[in-house]
Amino acid sequence: MDTLRARWLLALVLIVAGLIVGVVGAFAYSRTEPKLYRAQTALIAQSGSQPVTGGVLRTIADLLSTDIVAQNVIRNQRLAESSSQFFNRMHVKIAGSVITVGLDAESQDESIRLAQELSLVFGQLVRDRFGSAANAVGVTIFDPAHGIGQVSPSVRRDIGWGALFGTLLGLLVANVFVLRGRRSIWLPAPYPYLEIPTLAGMEPRALPAAAQQFSLGSDPEEIADALLARSAEDPFQTALVAGDADGSLTAAIAQALAERGELTMWVHAADAGEDELDRLAARCAFVLVAASSLDPVLALTVDAVLVVTDGARVEKLPGIRIVGTVTR
Repeated sequence: MDTLRARWLLALVLIVAGLIVGVVGAFAYSRTEPKLYRAQTALIAQSGSQPVTGGVLRTIADLLSTDIVAQNVIRNQRLAESSSQFFNRMHVKIAGSVITVGLDAESQDESIRLAQELSLVFGQLVRDRFGSAANAVGVTIFDPAHGIGQVSPSVRRDIGWGALFGTLLGLLVANVFVLRGRRSIWLPAPYPYLEIPTLAGMEPRALPAAAQQFSLGSDPEEIADALLARSAEDPFQTALVAGDADGSLTAAIAQALAERGELTMWVHAADAGEDELDRLAARCAFVLVAASSLDPVLALTVDAVLVVTDGARVEKLPGIRIVGTVTR
């Protein structure tokens, strides 16, 4: 399996692992949630025979959240909780002149009793506040209290959110540690640091340069085999072929690597922008760059350098990894 395929396989494994962790975690969380059942009742606000809307309706609906309503229901049903706790189990919606109220409880029967009690207490409060004349504002029961079933825990909802966040977590981990795992020049290893200025009176000393290169051969087939061996010892993906002005040797090496099952592309140095190299590296196992000379700036944007020589020794260059020389 080539380097690119292995990288994408690992990314897929991390994404699937994140999905599984999210689903399992969400299911475990749903098992800890208390079971709650909801009952619902609908009340219609009227003035005589005319429905009430607008600001008057909102004022009537606001009475549902008053302490007097909560305390009356709590007292009548002998609940051991505060008004705030009671409001947490109440859900109010307004549509037209209809006020729909939902109440949650640990059993369906209890939720229905609470909804019935609330509708009675609320209706009496509105009559007390707005009077009982023929044209006075009042509320009547439009839909009696009835159960609508269990609302918590919602296992499907929790698992859906868990799957979403687990997948996003897997994508994040894969992006950080795998898809963006190709070494760049800003990573300290294995590149040595460039020589830096020293204080006056001290001898400047450069850090050790890269290990001495060795000959990779002269035949493209031989060079391809040597590159595969070197990449297995210390992986690299983008490589500069310095001294191949017309790109013929680079093309032959790329062809030899492709024949060995390694998806390989090559470009001229003029087309080897950093963005272009990143784009090609995301699709290929190896990306070769043909250049007429060893340009230090270009060399710092790739993982490794091959130097085309006539057999002469190549000087070590701080910060540049020369994996070998090619005789031509």
